[in-house]
Amino acid sequence: MAIITRAQIKMNDVMFAFQRSGVLGQRANKAMVPDLVDELHGKNSGDATAKYLAKTIRDLFEDLRQRFNAAGGAMDKLDDFGIPHRYNRRAVKNMGPEKFARLMKAHISVEKMIDIRTGGVLSPDALDQALRHSYDQIVSNSAAHMTPTSVLPGLGAISNRRRERRFYVFKDGRAWLAVQKEIGEGDAVEAIFSHINTMAKDIAAMEKLGPNPDAMVQWLGQVVQREFGQKQAGYMSRAGEVSKLVGGMDAGEWAAHRIEWLWQSLRGRGAVAEGWVRINNGISDWTRSSILGATGTLAVLTDPVLAAATRYLAGMPHVKGMTDVLSSLKGATQKELAGHGNMIDEYLHVMGDELRYMGALHSGSGILRWVNDRAMTINGLKPFTTARKMTEARNIQRVIGSFVDAGKSLEQVTPEFRDILKSFGVNDEDWKIWSAAVDPFGFVTPAAIEELGGAVNYLNLDSPALGDLNKAAERKALRHRESAEKLAEMQAMWGERSVPGSRKRSTSVVEGGVKRGTILGELGFYAMQLKSFPISFTASQIEMIQFKLRYSKPGTVKYAAGLVTGLTVGAAMYIQLKHLFFGEDLEDMTDPAFWGKALLTGGGFGLFGDFLKGSENRFGGSLTESMLGPGAAFVADTAAVLNQWAMDGLNAGREDAELKGDDASRVWLQRWTPIASSHPATKAAYNRIVLDNMQYLTNPDAHKAFKRKVAKAKKDGSPYFLPPGTFTPAKGKLPPRRAPNLGNAVGR
Repeated sequence: MAIITRAQIKMNDVMFAFQRSGVLGQRANKAMVPDLVDELHGKNSGDATAKYLAKTIRDLFEDLRQRFNAAGGAMDKLDDFGIPHRYNRRAVKNMGPEKFARLMKAHISVEKMIDIRTGGVLSPDALDQALRHSYDQIVSNSAAHMTPTSVLPGLGAISNRRRERRFYVFKDGRAWLAVQKEIGEGDAVEAIFSHINTMAKDIAAMEKLGPNPDAMVQWLGQVVQREFGQKQAGYMSRAGEVSKLVGGMDAGEWAAHRIEWLWQSLRGRGAVAEGWVRINNGISDWTRSSILGATGTLAVLTDPVLAAATRYLAGMPHVKGMTDVLSSLKGATQKELAGHGNMIDEYLHVMGDELRYMGALHSGSGILRWVNDRAMTINGLKPFTTARKMTEARNIQRVIGSFVDAGKSLEQVTPEFRDILKSFGVNDEDWKIWSAAVDPFGFVTPAAIEELGGAVNYLNLDSPALGDLNKAAERKALRHRESAEKLAEMQAMWGERSVPGSRKRSTSVVEGGVKRGTILGELGFYAMQLKSFPISFTASQIEMIQFKLRYSKPGTVKYAAGLVTGLTVGAAMYIQLKHLFFGEDLEDMTDPAFWGKALLTGGGFGLFGDFLKGSENRFGGSLTESMLGPGAAFVADTAAVLNQWAMDGLNAGREDAELKGDDASRVWLQRWTPIASSHPATKAAYNRIVLDNMQYLTNPDAHKAFKRKVAKAKKDGSPYFLPPGTFTPAKGKLPPRRAPNLGNAVGR
């Protein structure tokens, strides 16, 4: 995340030149994209802006390439490299090897491609072999020509694949775009940021774990097992208390599995049956866009409580400091804030990264992924989350600046904040560097820290020919880059605690080492829908309470009590607002069950809070469906619709055949229509005007079904003030619409 933050600082102009906006999420300056891609492939487009942005991208790509090589990778420098393709395996496989070869030959410059075996230009036979090899590697996910070995390949294989991706030299940008249109994933802008993000992951892995991270992870697991084994055998060991876990697994074996599971979750679990994975990813995208319409409202009401609690926990000023932060945000553009080193999620989620409340954004159908993205934007969750994370990052930058302005050393800041800084490797030298980077407004930013150090040129510091001044400048630049990234890491981690989402450390425990595409993997995928957030939230709070206990037991109680109280009150407001949005009276807040539901909702477990008062959840499904996940409920509802259509066909022409008031098609539309079925601004109108009239037109006894709903809502404690059937011809047979009864909230 720190490397991506650094990249985004440098790509600030590019990001906001092509930022998406509006209801449809249209990318700005789309007409400039072909010129940009031309410039990246060495062709003069005649557009000065495209030329400037292309140079920015090339410079960053080259910086990442050199850093990748410095960490142990092997990527050659190529002039006019352009953009690596994100190939759609299914599209390539459907095309077949012959058509794939024809497509590539029509768009590549063979005379610029080097035969790595001879160093000369590729011969026709060598080109045919190379194209067939590329086809095999793409459709088999690089397994077709794998050499079996007892040694884990690790990132060395990734380095080789990166070389393969840079093998083809396209004639120009238009040729690249033509191939991208046929067999690529996403658009050119996504391809650019996908390359940045995946390079950052590989660089981080190699810098932390060495040139072969996979092998290192295996070694770490074995070290842990050995230490626990030494403990069990009665020898001195670094292991703690040894205890048995569920299923007879001992602590050492469990720890080794945890390391491996976490690594697989971070790098990607892989897929056994890609077709099924894509279908289920598409179902996941559709269901989430249909049921999470009010999550933005919940975030608005509970995030400030979490943020204040997190600042208290970390020993950061959480009243006056935030006043300064909010003042700095007033009038500042998102582009200006990103330029300081504040992450923009929009360009982070072009891959399978985690998105709040939802888990991972997967590579399902493009249109369904787009629907999901638009739903989360329209309900306010995405823009609010971005704003909150920026606010918390700015707060950290201001807190550091305030300590520096007060003349405090690292040892003189609050104990909690000092220990957090040290946990990210911050030392006295870093503090000195940061102290010199305070801007006129009192903020310390990653951008300012790195700028003070100058550019990293990736010089060979061991070379005798390199002068002392050059060595000193290079060491200074490297040191400032490292120091800036420590701050960026801290911003990312503590921003996640203030604005919680799903975390691999927690969700990997549930996912285990099961691959997608297997029966167990897909059942687990469905079951985990919407549960990654509460699991991560709970684990995070346990960690934070343990952290606070090291400093003050009364402070820990104050933290926990304030957090629970604030989240419960915020969730109570959310529940009541939802009732008003959906045409229902407020719930009785004198009923203890209401506060039980508010408690669970505020803590991220709202799904189970619904069962305190009824047998159905907020999505209309049963407890079993909730445990299996909304994807399973969607499949069940879809099967019911298909079954109804089949039965209607069999009963066609029978005099006694009629549609029922709660027919499966209407239920499906009520649950699984993106945005309209769950967004606060649309749900009441959609239910009353669209679905009620559909029910009235298809069922002569619709008014009876409407009355049953009215009676059930009254029994559940939140009667309708805008009852079902209000805007249908049956309204004369139903209770009239009225103003909401606010007194119902206190039992009147």
